[in-house]
Amino acid sequence: MLKKFEPSLLFWLGGPAVGLLLIFGIGAASGLSMYPFGMSAALFAIFVYFTATHYDRQLQGRIADPQPWIWQVSVNGVSIGVIADADYAAILRRVVRDGNIALDHLVASLKWTIALAAKIFFVFPVVVFWLLALLAMIIPDETMPFLTKLYVEWNEHAMKSAMLTNIVGMIGMLSVFLAFLSMPARTLSSYKQTTGRLLRLHFNTPADGDIYVSRLPGGCGDAIGK
Repeated sequence: MLKKFEPSLLFWLGGPAVGLLLIFGIGAASGLSMYPFGMSAALFAIFVYFTATHYDRQLQGRIADPQPWIWQVSVNGVSIGVIADADYAAILRRVVRDGNIALDHLVASLKWTIALAAKIFFVFPVVVFWLLALLAMIIPDETMPFLTKLYVEWNEHAMKSAMLTNIVGMIGMLSVFLAFLSMPARTLSSYKQTTGRLLRLHFNTPADGDIYVSRLPGGCGDAIGK
């Protein structure tokens, strides 16, 4: 089977891009030095742009110069027909270039990112509490001197302290990981849903369920939409 670059990759790249923009805005509004982070976010945005542009050109090439590939389309494992590569590429390109779909995707990514950020703000103090409780149980005699040292470091050096930076960074990463695990499963993207709907129209089938596309002969498909 051809290793396809599906619209779902743009879906997953969109979430981190929106998340980076949100973090940059919060940091800048808080007066933090965001220059290194801003550079990283800009580089990531450039990567997303060139990735999308390359994919669009790839689809355009498959339409202009049809390949002898045939794709089998199935709904819940039941084949509903086959489609030529040029027709399949045309459907994918139509979906990728639709501004309304991109806007829906952006809004969905923003909502998901805000929900994740809210969970992080809730999880962070909980993680700090349990880490302090664990520290007090393991080394009760050293806990108070250690916390006193942290308090002094915070008042005198704040974020210039390497120890504080490492501790906050580790707790932050743990909080992000736990918050991410607690998030509900993401629904299919607007890209996948629209691709699935256009494939149903192409085959004029009312069948509902997951649509899978695989290149003949054989191969396992990638879920396209419901």
